[in-house]
Amino acid sequence: MDVIKPPFTVEKYISGIREAEKLGYDLLIIDSLSHAWAGTGGILEFVDAKSESAKGNKFAGWREATPKHNSLVDAMLQSSMHVIATMRSVGVTCHHRSSLFTVGKRLYGRTRSASARRAMAPSSPTRSSAFF
Repeated sequence: MDVIKPPFTVEKYISGIREAEKLGYDLLIIDSLSHAWAGTGGILEFVDAKSESAKGNKFAGWREATPKHNSLVDAMLQSSMHVIATMRSVGVTCHHRSSLFTVGKRLYGRTRSASARRAMAPSSPTRSSAFF
């Protein structure tokens, strides 16, 4: 699988990861993981659909969405391949006294420092790669 088409469900991403592992790839590049979160069929749509069926209760939607999202993260972390995933981010700007400054990158509610981003980079070159 080299392209995931809508709907961008967590299950499709996990299936793509497993397929690349079976094909023996050393490196997987996921461009872009943002679709699994905010795209058609992504986690946010899943939460909205579950919330509607629970009469607007967002907590009911997140109760089911969080384990789905965690399973995607686990699939990437437990993969035998190096996994590089891109996603859209927003600079976090803070106001302190009379100065505005950027603190880091905010990735859908989580702030990552530059050292954390460097620590997530693969440490060695690989022979082959998959891209989707």
